Parts: sequence; structure tokens; C-alpha cells
Amino acid sequence: MSEYPLAVIAIRQVEKRTGASRNALEQTAALRELGYRVVILAERGAPDIVRSVGAELVRLHRWPLQGTFSAILVQSPCPRVVSPSSACLADQPWRCGNR
Repeated sequence: MSEYPLAVIAIRQVEKRTGASRNALEQTAALRELGYRVVILAERGAPDIVRSVGAELVRLHRWPLQGTFSAILVQSPCPRVVSPSSACLADQPWRCGNR
């Protein structure tokens, strides 16, 4: 077990020093100054860039199904709590939901 607290940053890719990657790297540097051990979770990343700010890179695998099929597959088991056609009034909460 490490004596330093752990901070985890999840980002899709850390390959350049622009945009969200730069943001994640700046946060990493700030967390390291506060004494955190930083791990970056990413689908794609350049290990040399991540090591340059003192973090560890853990590569994640992508969800194999993409697009409409994955959206249907993931969302279909989830029932809607409130249907879009139901009347949901703040002063009458009993009218919200499916009956």
C-alpha cells in the first residue's frame, strides 16, 4: 500500500498537449504538488507525455460495440421511470410516473 493518497483522472486520450489532454496534465501536475499519486485512465495515450508530469498511465479497452446498436443494447433493459407524455407537475408529484 502506498503512503500517498491516490487520484485518478479518466480521459479518452492523452496523446498531445492540447485541449482536454493539456487540462488533464495540468491537473496531474497540481495534484502531484499536493502529494497525490496520480493514475490516468485512457483508451489511448503517449506514455512519455504522462511520465513527464509524474503520473502512471493505465490503458483501457474500448467498448466493442458502437453506434445505434450499442445504444439500443445498453438502454433497452432500463425502463423509463417517467414517460415523456406524462404530466409531471411540481405541485402534484403523484401525477409523475407510469401507472
